[in-house]
Amino acid sequence: MALEEANGKVSKGLKPDQINAIRERAWMRAGDTQEDTCSICFDVFEKFQKYKKLPRCGHEYHSKCINTWLKDEKRCP
Repeated sequence: MALEEANGKVSKGLKPDQINAIRERAWMRAGDTQEDTCSICFDVFEKFQKYKKLPRCGHEYHSKCINTWLKDEKRCP
């Protein structure tokens, strides 16, 4: 932890342009996503909310949730 404080935090996440390249969709009704809830925040998907489907694994999350996650991590939650 001391090393991190001395050198500054090193991000293991994606670059903003990589995060923005993941297609964003608007949730409209049950069935638009495989799950009814975002497994990061555990809130249900609601009409007109933006969500993203990760290209490699196909998991779906609220856009805000996964964007924040991917700033620090390259892997799926």
